[in-house]
Amino acid sequence: MALIILARILAPVLMYGIYQVGYELGKTLAKVL
Repeated sequence: MALIILARILAPVLMYGIYQVGYELGKTLAKVL
């Protein structure tokens, strides 16, 4: 049960983190290319 609650809290944080990293990588690549 606690695992489900933990997953529910962590999932949006993880998605946001991946989005932020992807955004930063995209900006860096845009500068290089």
